[in-house]
Amino acid sequence: MNATDQQPLFAEVSAELAALAAEVRALVAARWQLLRLELFAARDQLRRLAVALLIAIVAALAALPVLIVAAGEALDGVAGLPNWAWHLILSGVLLVGAIVSAWWAWRRFQRQFQGCAESLDELREDLVWLGELQRRSR
Repeated sequence: MNATDQQPLFAEVSAELAALAAEVRALVAARWQLLRLELFAARDQLRRLAVALLIAIVAALAALPVLIVAAGEALDGVAGLPNWAWHLILSGVLLVGAIVSAWWAWRRFQRQFQGCAESLDELREDLVWLGELQRRSR
């Protein structure tokens, strides 16, 4: 028998498994790198979208007073009301709409907000347990 005949029985399988494991590690590393690059690109795109939307919201909010004045000027004399009355009416409509929207949002928040409900429940149970423990120790 020579030295090549004395190799372990699964030497080739072991070498193949090691090569396969190295390939799988390289594949996972490449996939992870691709995922990170895609997530960073998505993050950057979302940031750009958020900035653009914020600019659009600010521009719309800045335009509202101008629109109210323009509408008040256009409606001057309609129904016998001067333009300042129309300004007040239109501003009041916007203000009431904002207040109603905020109230609805607050009500929905109160109904749906759970916050620390589980922690508070656990704290109440602990207080009950401590009270029972104190009564037993007397």
